[in-house]
Amino acid sequence: MRRLLPTVGAELPAIEAMARRIGLGPCELRDCGDLPLCMAWPTPDGRTVLNWVFDGTVELDYLIVDGAAADELTRRVAREVAAAGWRDLLVELRLGDRDELVTALFRLVIAAPAEPEPEILRLLEEVGRHPDPAVRRAAYVSTEYLDWPALELLLVRAATNETDAEARELARELLAVRTARRNEAIAS
Repeated sequence: MRRLLPTVGAELPAIEAMARRIGLGPCELRDCGDLPLCMAWPTPDGRTVLNWVFDGTVELDYLIVDGAAADELTRRVAREVAAAGWRDLLVELRLGDRDELVTALFRLVIAAPAEPEPEILRLLEEVGRHPDPAVRRAAYVSTEYLDWPALELLLVRAATNETDAEARELARELLAVRTARRNEAIAS
């Protein structure tokens, strides 16, 4: 099981101190695939890991709790570190310029619950109709942070109706990735 938590101004030393306070193992530098920087603190039994990630794609850092006891560790971490809940982040989507909107969008999807949330789905649909194609592209990319089947409809509509060629191609690529993932899951 995996849970994501956006951090709110927590620097890496503060995350490290919190990990020690709650009894996690020593910090390890991990290979997290495409992510440029990933630090990990395993639980004593090694079955659950707290990862601090800097995601250069969206220029945000966040926490990923991965493993058997992800829910329990997420609650412990959220009590220790300022972690924004998705409802707290909704207001950020209404403020600021394009870059602030895109950042708020990614913070929102990182904080989103595992189960589909109608209000977030509605907002992603709305952002997918934004007049700026860069914002629409960000909405399509942000769907990769959520494993919600309902998001396929957003990508299907974008893949067929998007007026910006780059955004339309991006939606097609993201839809193909989702389809491949779904087919892989069915096959295994």
